[in-house]
Amino acid sequence: MLLVSVVGVSAFAFVSPALAGDANVTLRNPLCVTGATGNACVDSFTILITKILTFVTEVVGALAVLMLVVAGIFFVLAGANPENVNKAKQIALYAIIGLAIALAGRGLMTVVTSIISP
Repeated sequence: MLLVSVVGVSAFAFVSPALAGDANVTLRNPLCVTGATGNACVDSFTILITKILTFVTEVVGALAVLMLVVAGIFFVLAGANPENVNKAKQIALYAIIGLAIALAGRGLMTVVTSIISP
């Protein structure tokens, strides 16, 4: 069994360079739209991180606005019930805190990108 595996591995070692053919293999960038240039092409780590954090910031911002609307609806429907008013205040507070964290993350990303970019 050991002899078969040694022969198989050694045969593959001699055949694989022949199968490789051309040594100049170029791989296309999977993060770049075909034929695109500029902002549509991600060709560095900083651009990739910037695009990811921009997307996350936009999603968190949209959710924060949605939660502020929900908090406003809770305020309107609370009436004289102090428990529902407190729930609405908590929703609004957490939405504002989430938005602040998202904006701070965006600012931190700008600072780090300016430090690590050439």
